[in-house]
Parts: sequence; C-alpha cells; structure tokens
Amino acid sequence: MTCVRMEDVHASPGGQLLQAFQEVRRASSGFRPIGDLRQSEFYMVHAIFFGLMRQTEDLKEGQLPPPGVTVSYLSRATHSSMPAVSQLLRGLEEKGIVERAPAKSDRRKVYVRLTEQGQKTVEEAGHAFFDLLDAVVDRMGKEDTQKLIRLLHKATGIIHAVKDEYHDGKLPKHTENSFKERTEPDE
Repeated sequence: MTCVRMEDVHASPGGQLLQAFQEVRRASSGFRPIGDLRQSEFYMVHAIFFGLMRQTEDLKEGQLPPPGVTVSYLSRATHSSMPAVSQLLRGLEEKGIVERAPAKSDRRKVYVRLTEQGQKTVEEAGHAFFDLLDAVVDRMGKEDTQKLIRLLHKATGIIHAVKDEYHDGKLPKHTENSFKERTEPDE
C-alpha cells in the first residue's frame, strides 16, 4: 500500500478543490447576522422557516396547515441527530425564537414553530445575510459570480454522480487510480 503524503494531496487538483471548499466554509463561518444567534441556530431557524413555507405551499384548498414542523423533519433537513436538534431548539426556545407544542393525536410527536420574535429574527437575519452576499457579488462582478454559480452547480452534480458510482470503498475503474497515478513518481 502506497503512503499518501500531504504535500501530494495539496498539490493535486482534487486537493486544491478541497482546500478551496474549506476556505469558503471558514470564511463564511462565524458570520452572525443577528448578534447572539450562533451560526447553527441561524441555520435551524431557517430550516424551520422554510419547512413551514413548504408546508403551506403544499396545502390543498380548505386544508389547515400543521401547527409547525416536526423535530424529525428538522433532523433530516439539517443533517443533524435528533439530540443535536433538541439541544439547539432548547437554546432557541430560551431566546424566545421558537416554541414547541406536542401533537394532540400523539404526545410523542412535537411540533416546532417560530414565535413572533422568531419571525422578526428570520427577516433581520435574511436581510443581513443577503447584504453580505450582495457585497460579495459587487466585489466579484456579476460575470464572475455567474460563472462561479454555474461551476458550483456543475461540481455539485458531478459529486452526486460520483457518490452514486462509489461502491464498497471503490470508484469505477476509470477513476479509482487517478490520484495514485498523479502522485506516484515516474520510474
């Protein structure tokens, strides 16, 4: 088995792509559009907001909306464990941003919804976040921004396709040795 050196990883195009993704993530982490709202809380509030919006869009005429989104929905939407979601919700509840209510038909099922303060928080955070993104677009230029968007969509599609092809720890033959071939010295 060949030992992979870190400098080889960073020198490869795939390693450079990974570094670029990590740099974007680091640059955007810690952004607090609303003073005391942590980034994870910000994402949870948005998951609740968009979950509620989706529910109302899917209603048939005369149908009443559910009293909120479920904890299991939030777990799936945020790719977080149920205990992690519950812990975040506890903090948001203490801040007066969300409220939880048990379902009348099944007390084990809990609905989560935004309070009036939570609605205001979503609106303020949305404005602050989009102001940040607008500043990035202004500095980057619309043409480069459109190119970046197109390339990110393309990369996302390719990542999904490669993940679908990945079985039992191996990629199909046409790609499984590409890193090894690029990093092994010529003999």
